[in-house]
Amino acid sequence: MDKKQIFSTFKDVYSNVGAYVATFVATGLISILMFKFTNFDAMYYGKGPFYAYFQIVLQIILALFTGVNVALLWHKLKLSAQFNGKEAGATTVGSVFAVLVSGCPSCGITIASYLGLGSVLTQLPFSGTELKIVGLVLILYSIHSLIKNMYVCDIAKEQNN
Repeated sequence: MDKKQIFSTFKDVYSNVGAYVATFVATGLISILMFKFTNFDAMYYGKGPFYAYFQIVLQIILALFTGVNVALLWHKLKLSAQFNGKEAGATTVGSVFAVLVSGCPSCGITIASYLGLGSVLTQLPFSGTELKIVGLVLILYSIHSLIKNMYVCDIAKEQNN
């Protein structure tokens, strides 16, 4: 898939106001969850300013990509009567990873610490930041998959095989 097709797909998806609403709502909800469990002072004074600001930037990127991902999934489901669990699953897994390790997983009060995973995350070399990167990769994979298969239905795929 070339850049022209990617741009064309984004243009088509965001020609509808509903895509903007889906992006805004999903980004807002993920942001609220992520920043509710972020203790910036603990990150700043515990790990240093670079680490704290890096975590905040990662959270913003994750929230934005999650919003775009939800809008693409919404558009795909609107076009198709068939539900593709693989695409929805990648969206869900990436978003859950992003929220699970929001903030500083090892030094802040996060959802991970409520689940008893805080001490496990402190043993990771980058204090759990690796999991945010995994979440980001999953969301990017989901976005790529949704864009690539936006106008391909499962029936056409089966007939070509």
